[in-house]
Amino acid sequence: MTTPPAAPLPARQIRFRRLLLLALSAVAGYVDVLSYTQFDRVFVANMTGNTVLLGISLVDGDRGALLQHALAIVGFMGGAAFGTWVGHGRDTRSGLRRGLTVEIVLLVVVAAGWTLSGDATPGPAVREGLIAAASAAMGVQSAAARRIDVLGISTTYLTGMLTRLSTLAFDRAVGEAPPREPVPRWTPPPDAVLLAATWGVYVGGAAAAAAVLLVTKSWAVVVPIAVLLAMVVRWPAWRRPAAAG
Repeated sequence: MTTPPAAPLPARQIRFRRLLLLALSAVAGYVDVLSYTQFDRVFVANMTGNTVLLGISLVDGDRGALLQHALAIVGFMGGAAFGTWVGHGRDTRSGLRRGLTVEIVLLVVVAAGWTLSGDATPGPAVREGLIAAASAAMGVQSAAARRIDVLGISTTYLTGMLTRLSTLAFDRAVGEAPPREPVPRWTPPPDAVLLAATWGVYVGGAAAAAAVLLVTKSWAVVVPIAVLLAMVVRWPAWRRPAAAG
């Protein structure tokens, strides 16, 4: 017996999913700048950069850098696995809410260690703990972005996003449509504007972090937590309207 297709979600819920995707991209860009500038040039969202730097540290023989980049990669993978686990078997809304809650908790841990260090540079042990926690938070966020599944966009994987944006632009320029792909019922149609906006807010988040660090270091990490909390508080926008009758 064939299961009938589920009714599409209201336009308001689709818009909220897009907003959530953009917010998470801004958070990723923001947190990456914090980690790169304050944690001895370690990325916590951009694992491509960490992999390159890991290779450099192998040749340079810099054990400290090697450990930090390895911690970031392992922490990210662990966070992605845990973020997938907390949402396993649950509907999209519940799984995403749980994932964002875990991410907020991890960033609060980072904020606590960050605040305790004050204006001083954290020691190696504290820095490595902060790197692991922040990377895990970004891994959880990447798992959440997979559940959103809008155009296959990942809030921490810009290379693939830019590749798709370029191919869409080329297809439109030459008058060719991209190949059809199976997409979730609530996913908006492929849209180069959304891809470009996601990249733009990532850059904007990075610029915002650099600007905030010029003013205050102690409170800089509070910004992404506030953004995520705002998304969780707005969760009623995910609810389906009650069935009539």
